[in-house]
Amino acid sequence: MAKVVVLLSPDQWAKLLRIPDSFSERDITRYYSLSAEDLAAIEQHRRPQNRLGFTVQLAYLRFPGRPWDPQEQVPPAILTYLAEQIGEAPDVLADYATRDPTRREHLYDIQRVFEFHPFTMQAYRDLSRWLMPIALSTDQGIVLVEALIEELRVRHVILPAVSTLERLGWETRRRAQQQVFTTLTQGLSQEQRKQLDTLLVVPTDERRTPLAWLREPPGPGKPSSFLKVIERLRYIHSFGLDHLQVLPAYHGAGTFGQVVLLRRDCISLVAFLLGESMELVVI
Repeated sequence: MAKVVVLLSPDQWAKLLRIPDSFSERDITRYYSLSAEDLAAIEQHRRPQNRLGFTVQLAYLRFPGRPWDPQEQVPPAILTYLAEQIGEAPDVLADYATRDPTRREHLYDIQRVFEFHPFTMQAYRDLSRWLMPIALSTDQGIVLVEALIEELRVRHVILPAVSTLERLGWETRRRAQQQVFTTLTQGLSQEQRKQLDTLLVVPTDERRTPLAWLREPPGPGKPSSFLKVIERLRYIHSFGLDHLQVLPAYHGAGTFGQVVLLRRDCISLVAFLLGESMELVVI
């Protein structure tokens, strides 16, 4: 059975898709203040529960960016702030939560009037292209997902199911990794590939691989440590990798380290050597 790859844990997803408990009064004002256009649309509904229910649905589509589930409790401070703006009592929302047809009708009206869009296959493709530069700079799932969710909010695209977001983030990250791997190795000769293989082999009379030796800290700032740095630089330069093209986004040692952890083959070894060379020069 194929291994299931996930970007985030269920707890991380839940945290991203709900309103934070730490929301301050300033945050509430920023995300949930109603405009004149909002109030005009709300005024089209006469019953108090419908007016407040419509308002809550509009607020949730804006942040966190998904439809409101009537089974979840609206944070009291947010509900009070919304209710005060339209002159209704917060407790009338309880009557609205029991009327499913009304909620569906209001959700449709909000999407039409305020131009919220469903998540389509075209949106999937567009967002995958948009996310690619970020995926080329990091493979951290939380960074990719946070950027993706924020962009969906900006575009007024309603957040899809977690499984869809998971697949979009994972597939984009996989394509970014493949692009990096290809870029790092397309100029390698057969001789260089053989040299790279030796990094994973423990030499005779040694207890560690050359890769393990290169990854060891050079030690405190004294002459002997500096000589160790020079020795490692010379060893790395002996592979003749200076001519290889490296993606600009991967000019950070941290990102090279991520590549090494992802794949233990010549691709990751190239990434490690180039990144280690830059680190040693900085030292």
